[in-house]
Amino acid sequence: MKNNIKEQKETLNQLDQNSAPLAEHPIIVEFKKLIHQYPQNHWDLQFYLKKLNVSRMVLHRLTLSSSETSPSTIVKEIVASEIAKKLATTEIPIKELTSYYGFSSSASLTRFIKKHTGLSPRKFRALNALDYI
Repeated sequence: MKNNIKEQKETLNQLDQNSAPLAEHPIIVEFKKLIHQYPQNHWDLQFYLKKLNVSRMVLHRLTLSSSETSPSTIVKEIVASEIAKKLATTEIPIKELTSYYGFSSSASLTRFIKKHTGLSPRKFRALNALDYI
């Protein structure tokens, strides 16, 4: 436990001393890999923090330094991209996507996709399916 706290303090100190972008910081790279690997856990940032073995503050500072956005925004963007890819490249029913990605209803998934793409899942699928043939 003490080593983990010490490591996190060192990471925070490095962040304070180095103003260069950290887009390739190993923790950020691993964070993004985990989101792609476990997109259905996007509601639970704590899940990713445990897997990364970092505190919320460390991850927040790293994401702000690398992309000027929050961890939850990165999660939402990646999950939206994953869902959009599934919509465009498969014919998996929206109801199944709703369940797989952990949405409480098809309406929730529809609002989420519409917010990120500007289109409903059905319209997005219809307009983008030809791009992937």
